Amino acid sequence: MGHVYRWGMAAWIVVAFSISGIAEPVRGRVIHVADGDTLTVLWNGEPRVIRIQGIDAPETGQPFGAKAAWVLKALVLDRTVTLRPYEHDRYGRMIADVESGGRNVALALVEQGLAYHYTRYSSDSALAVAEQKARQARVGLWSQASPIPPWEYREQQRTITATREGDHSSGMVIQWGVPVGGASWESKLGSFPAPSAGKEVFVRGYYRKDGTHVKPHWRYNPGHKKD
Repeated sequence: MGHVYRWGMAAWIVVAFSISGIAEPVRGRVIHVADGDTLTVLWNGEPRVIRIQGIDAPETGQPFGAKAAWVLKALVLDRTVTLRPYEHDRYGRMIADVESGGRNVALALVEQGLAYHYTRYSSDSALAVAEQKARQARVGLWSQASPIPPWEYREQQRTITATREGDHSSGMVIQWGVPVGGASWESKLGSFPAPSAGKEVFVRGYYRKDGTHVKPHWRYNPGHKKD
């Protein structure tokens, strides 16, 4: 998903990081929790979407996904939290450690079996130990016989065979909600391959500038020739 770094976000980066490049803590009030590892903080009058560093929580459509979001809300919603920023991810979200009431939020979620230690991006030994203990105790998602990691779940969702009665003459493969093949067309979401057929296309979810999340949805296909 493409994103544009605007002045407001750039200014926040300047404030959040010292000249040496080491992240300096900032504080803000949590105004929204999207899921088990993503929240929106109101900082200096501006909403900022935060992705918690070091963990990956089950997606909303997965077992324990809703509980992870509920527990995160209990920990941070309507509270002032401390953030230690690292960088932006490809969706424009700030990756940061989050502390609420002196408690490491990522660690709290992993301890309860509501998030994985995201070893692809983190080597935090405390998170590693917490996950091992949660596995052994079979708490949260570890109570399942074969839990599917959220990164694998997302990969499964990235390639979707969409067949909608009355809309398509045949199934259409969609990656990240974008039809595969054909010429490209422009929209507010960027330049994407246009499908060869179909009145509607499936658009992946994305974040608005104000931090609100737009869920995946069907929309009119600009490349479709009207009847």
